[in-house]
Amino acid sequence: MKTVALFLLLSPLMFAPQEPDPFLLEKLLPDSTLLYLNIPNSAAVTEGYEKSNLHKLIHHPEVQYFLQPLLDYFEKHRKEAGQGRSWNDEVREAVGLTLDEMFDLAQGPMSFALIDLPVNHEHKLDLVFSLGNPDPKKLRDAAAGVKEAIKKQSGGPIESESTFKGIAISAFVSREVTLYWALLDRTFVLTTTEERIQSLIAAHVDKKEGGLEKSAGYAKAKARVSKENRHFFLFYADVA
Repeated sequence: MKTVALFLLLSPLMFAPQEPDPFLLEKLLPDSTLLYLNIPNSAAVTEGYEKSNLHKLIHHPEVQYFLQPLLDYFEKHRKEAGQGRSWNDEVREAVGLTLDEMFDLAQGPMSFALIDLPVNHEHKLDLVFSLGNPDPKKLRDAAAGVKEAIKKQSGGPIESESTFKGIAISAFVSREVTLYWALLDRTFVLTTTEERIQSLIAAHVDKKEGGLEKSAGYAKAKARVSKENRHFFLFYADVA
């Protein structure tokens, strides 16, 4: 009986969705990264925000008196059809996701990095974007929705699937853009070059030491402005 009671007590913890790593990308990026933006959306940040002066300011009655009409206007047009369609309908047609779905996904940790620019024929646009969510299915469904929207607008792009170190890579090639993405645990990672998605997967699978977080410049800059990873957003630029 005690064993059953103990299992019932622990089962919510055992089956609770695991949170994605809000700092995954900086562990995988090369130390040559030019720009890096991190929005962790972690529990520690939320707790700190609720105690901050910014939170108090936004929820002050006089500020709310100004904001509430704008929020009510947005809420009405988000759900209700105006001229036959709601804002959710229009955004879904354009990008494959509704505003509600985008807002839900935006609650997870996000990161963006610029590693190289096409300054000559030897360079390519090298961008990386990551988005974490406790439910990997939400990330896969969102990627599928965006992909279908791009297909409709670009007229039959080329799609392909491959595997690298046991992780599936989806490629999407059209006249305007080439994208590669993969799911690393609970984080969706998108890149503009195949070499980059493979290098990120290799760093993740092989648990390589180093990366951006170990570089002297980044570590020093982060320690100065974000002790214990407590930041709402962090922007880093390698000005050297």
